[in-house]
Amino acid sequence: MSGKIRRQAKKLGVTYEFLFMRASGDQLRQITTLIDQGVVRPVVGKVVGFDQTPQALQSLSQGGIRGKAVIGSS
Repeated sequence: MSGKIRRQAKKLGVTYEFLFMRASGDQLRQITTLIDQGVVRPVVGKVVGFDQTPQALQSLSQGGIRGKAVIGSS
């Protein structure tokens, strides 16, 4: 994590964390439990249709979406 982001987070009194993981059924069940319990609160920045996936990925990479982009199938 960059020093700039750490300083901004500290100034605002928030924590900023990230991790890299490989998805597995067990891990996804554990994450679901944490979300259901309110321990983890994912931030959804935008919900888009499947056909808008390329635009959403580009927007994410350029910082145009804060939080998660959710790709829907309907």
